[in-house]
Amino acid sequence: MPKIGTYLVEKNILSNSQVNSILRETNRKGIRKLFGRIAIDKGFASESAINSALLDLMREETFGRKKSYQS
Repeated sequence: MPKIGTYLVEKNILSNSQVNSILRETNRKGIRKLFGRIAIDKGFASESAINSALLDLMREETFGRKKSYQS
């Protein structure tokens, strides 16, 4: 599973079967969509949930800790 897939499963945003479905789609010839875009297009997660998770993951990788900025 790619790092983002693992992270989204850990955060209960996607299930393992949803991640596998997305991966199958990304592996099809001619498909050039990003993992998160496919999750949104399939209705597995909202755009805001994907964006928030990506931002949190980036923070964790950059700063070594999770920092949530929710308003």
